[in-house]
Amino acid sequence: MMTFQDSYNPKIDFRFLAFTNMNINQYESTYNLRKVFNEEMEAITKDQIDLIKSKQAFKILKQEGINNKSLKKCLMLFDTCIPNSRIQSLINYSNELDNQDYFDYACKLFIYIIKKELFYSLNNKMAILIFNSILYMNKAIPIIVYPHNMQSLTQLINSGLSLEGVKEFMMKMSSISVKYNTKHEMVSRDEIISILLKNKTDIEREFTVNHVTLTGSYVNGLYTEYSDVDLIIEMKDKDKKKELENYLINLFKVPVDIVLSDDDFTNAEDLRRFRIGVF
Repeated sequence: MMTFQDSYNPKIDFRFLAFTNMNINQYESTYNLRKVFNEEMEAITKDQIDLIKSKQAFKILKQEGINNKSLKKCLMLFDTCIPNSRIQSLINYSNELDNQDYFDYACKLFIYIIKKELFYSLNNKMAILIFNSILYMNKAIPIIVYPHNMQSLTQLINSGLSLEGVKEFMMKMSSISVKYNTKHEMVSRDEIISILLKNKTDIEREFTVNHVTLTGSYVNGLYTEYSDVDLIIEMKDKDKKKELENYLINLFKVPVDIVLSDDDFTNAEDLRRFRIGVF
């Protein structure tokens, strides 16, 4: 597991907490959601309110640990009440486990929560919150688990996936957090556009590209030393997408994420709202 000393990229918490909401609207503005997360904007939508409650719940678990009182506080945030016997069964099971290997311990609790469905409609959310609070308390970076990954993992666990299988699944998911927590040399929006225009002919000829649009944090102004370059690309030979990404990474010295122009994700509010046509 990737550990940290004092802090890590706050976008990791933002991402994993937002996606504890299994019904999150993938087309809603991530820009506004991040503003809410950073307490720069009031929570209005269901997803924004859920994010704030999840953030508060994670704070409780980090500060107070996993116990009867802290779990009840978390459930109260979501106006949810479950029998005390369910909470106590988790505490009893936790007390039976050896927690010296924190990752093993976190995965065992995760499996127990999923199999027992202890928290009803909040089960997946609480499983992820508890799992990541254990990682955090052991100076390990939380893992981002997207809703579709969580649904798959839940099905696998209920079908008999072993502890080792769950640990392997989580380790694969941890690569997302590692990517978000990798710092890069800072590059400006103007530099990105200049590099693209300078290499326009090669990009068009070698990679069958018709149009390039810059989007994401380099357009909305939220980019940091952790940010990658987000591009919407229209290209004839889509099989060249990965090759183009590697080519651009070499030019920018910064990770690149390409979304093809005919991908449904281009309908997301932020991608329609924050974009600059380069050529």
